Amino acid sequence: PRLPHPSLQLLTIVTDRKVYRADDEATLFIVAPDAAGEEARLEIRFAGNKVYEAPVPLNREGLALHRYADLREGEYTAVVSLEEGGQAECTFSVAEYTLSPLIATLEEHEYARGRLTFTLRLLRLSVPYTGPVEFGLQCHTCGDRVIATQKVEAKAGIAQGDFDLSGHGGPFHVQVTTPDGNTALVAFPGTGAIERERITINRLGPVAEMGLLPWEDAQPVRGFYLGAGGVNMTPLALESAHADTGRLQALSDLGATQVVVFDPRAGSSQVLEFPALRRDRRVTFDVSAPYTLFTVGTFVKGKPFEGWGVVIKPVAFEARLAAPETARPGDAIEVEITITPSHADAPPIPAYCWLLVYDARLEHESPLPKLAKGIYESIRDATHNLALDTVASAEEQEWAPPEDILLTTGAPPPFGPLRRTGLLRGMEGLRIPSPMALKEEVEAVEVLELVVAPMRMEFPELAHLELFYLEGSASRTVQLGDQIGTWRVRAYLFKGADYRELTADVQADKPLYAELDLPAIASPGDEIVAAVNYRTRRPAQLLIATPDGEKRVQVTGSGTETFPLTGPGRVEVRLESEEEADWTVRDVAPPGVQKVTASRLVILDQGQTVRGERVVAYDSPGRVLQETITALIHYPFG
Repeated sequence: PRLPHPSLQLLTIVTDRKVYRADDEATLFIVAPDAAGEEARLEIRFAGNKVYEAPVPLNREGLALHRYADLREGEYTAVVSLEEGGQAECTFSVAEYTLSPLIATLEEHEYARGRLTFTLRLLRLSVPYTGPVEFGLQCHTCGDRVIATQKVEAKAGIAQGDFDLSGHGGPFHVQVTTPDGNTALVAFPGTGAIERERITINRLGPVAEMGLLPWEDAQPVRGFYLGAGGVNMTPLALESAHADTGRLQALSDLGATQVVVFDPRAGSSQVLEFPALRRDRRVTFDVSAPYTLFTVGTFVKGKPFEGWGVVIKPVAFEARLAAPETARPGDAIEVEITITPSHADAPPIPAYCWLLVYDARLEHESPLPKLAKGIYESIRDATHNLALDTVASAEEQEWAPPEDILLTTGAPPPFGPLRRTGLLRGMEGLRIPSPMALKEEVEAVEVLELVVAPMRMEFPELAHLELFYLEGSASRTVQLGDQIGTWRVRAYLFKGADYRELTADVQADKPLYAELDLPAIASPGDEIVAAVNYRTRRPAQLLIATPDGEKRVQVTGSGTETFPLTGPGRVEVRLESEEEADWTVRDVAPPGVQKVTASRLVILDQGQTVRGERVVAYDSPGRVLQETITALIHYPFG
């Protein structure tokens, strides 16, 4: 029977953030290395209706940045399509919001036997959080409801949790909540019901598995994970499932042998034939990025044997991102990206870099999990065809090792120890890859500096966004905003089908500070409890000035001071000690007129939580009915 060619198209689209404010500018990043130098078609839909369409030229590596400025409050979907077929999409929202003082970063996670275990690093502004927190597991298939909760204790900024994912479709988020109401959201890509399963990519000799979630001893490769799973006694053995060159070793004398090698991106195949293979003879073949599938058929003492496997090609370059670990708010920092070839004698590798520097509290979507998912699904589909007996599985065949097989008692197998096989060779220290670049400068942030105490008024959530070309290394000077907290430096590097993702965090801090925790909008007559988060080593006076009056208190150490807010206006905070001072100003805007498109109505019981990219809360069914009737009366003129 004829084996269908495996197919793979590397294509994805993401935005620089998941939520914007009205009148912001959205930046869309397209990755399509298979259509390098061609033109993609971009379509933007608002509440399901097409509102924008444009051709987008792709650079020589198949990358593009595209900006879209006409943002109104609501839900958007961006769809990119190629002329020769293939489509990808992403979603984003537009709504008024404020960022929580709580920062949650995923340090590590592991999935095994239906349970997801994870470790989070928690910062309250720039201070490691210690105290009780509650984790809420949210399932997208279940309408983003919280399906399970867990209360844990964070110590020195570290909190650990685990949830049973069985019985739910996913994918999942974990919402982190502190007793004072601060929240943060952590996404877990690759946690959909089908995506959670590991697939076997080689059964010839050392068994190799791949998955989108990490497990014990698995190593990150191209955004997914590879791990070993024991050894099969087969007449041929694949030396490594992660290599530039595929190597099959004969463990016995073999008769006529045929190896067929498939390139899923090119849709091509190559046939290698041998009249016979002596024991210990190696068959080699080239591996294409990101992977190559092969099948093999041979005769062992006159009996037929068939098998197959997948070899993942390593990324052709290593990369390093350097940024200062600490800075003061408003500082200009230096960011340096360095690319080195995997082989010392190779020439410098030209690549593109998509560089972002943003407030770590922003929700940013990496293109890596989407690319990894595409590779995972391509391999899953290709190996599924093989498992359906298009070519017999090596695992399903009964094969007795001949007396002259190379595996003899006391001798190490030719592919290394059983648990640390050739699969893992050269994988230590790998970091997950990333995206690329064309030159797009971001306007520098103007920082107002006073002689005694700079008044912190500029709070951009995105400090730098640029797509640029580099050879070997490049550096950029980035002006940070005035806020206290963590700035995330994220560099995505692309060269053809190879990519890497690099991350560094910069703590913007000062010995004495006061940071406002305010709503973005307020109506006259509202009763809002706002707060100032402060830290000072010495006794200091805290002054809070609102449109309603002033509040003065003496403070020491770290803490939170609350105050009432009854409407829109300017709020100014001054924290002054004998040696230092910090001033900060925020404006609370009045609400505007909103047009709301509701896709789902949920009536909540006490204590129940619902999550969406945009949630509108109504205090009574009567209010919902009133607004619905008003909208119907005005439609289609309102």
